Amino acid sequence: MTLIVFTLSWCIAGFVNHVVGLGAAMVAMPIVVHFLPLELAVPSSTLIVLVLNLQLAWNHRRSIRWQHLAYVFIGGVLGVVGGIFLIRMLNNDWLKALMGAFLIAYALYALFFEKREPRHIHPLWAIPTGICSTFFGTAFGFNGPPLAVFSAMSGWSADEAKGFLGASFILSGIAIVCGQFLAGLQTTQTLSYFLAACPASLLGGLFGIKFSRRFAAKSNRRLLLCVLLFAGISQIMGTFQELIK
Repeated sequence: MTLIVFTLSWCIAGFVNHVVGLGAAMVAMPIVVHFLPLELAVPSSTLIVLVLNLQLAWNHRRSIRWQHLAYVFIGGVLGVVGGIFLIRMLNNDWLKALMGAFLIAYALYALFFEKREPRHIHPLWAIPTGICSTFFGTAFGFNGPPLAVFSAMSGWSADEAKGFLGASFILSGIAIVCGQFLAGLQTTQTLSYFLAACPASLLGGLFGIKFSRRFAAKSNRRLLLCVLLFAGISQIMGTFQELIK
């Protein structure tokens, strides 16, 4: 029963991820953690997310903005260093709450108050984006929103945004998986769950790619902003629950 729920959850997550461009873990993990311990759910899910992003980036490989991706990588290295050395100096709960508030504010502004199409921002802005992404990923395992905000502000097409997000998540995902193997978190059990659910997640992703082609670019952007809004609300609620414990 547990394996069936795990597999179905990641099938749905793969579909949502490839329609929007991100969000697989936000869909699957709230379901999965009710049936599996975190030490099993997180490593196996990390592998699935990495494969899903390989599928997404490959499908949109012709639309990837490689210059922006290179700058994200440069900033990402700095962000990892900052996350390692500075996280002990920061109040984690309040920092996560501020991050959530920023996501909510930006998503609400872009959804309801923005009058013009987003501007094409300079590629160098990808450096601070990479810094924020890997900093929050290293510190809190929460690296997607900075990349999604950068993508939403760029004015790219849906294919360009998804290609960029998929490729960016591959870079961060490889680093996370390598760290998990070095720490001994990846085991034969986590690999077995990964092998069981990965085909279903890729199948869901394939349907998501086909389904997303029916959306106009504006609709895809609104879906991305809705995911950001949900992520921000989830972040603040999680922080609030930690503070009242």
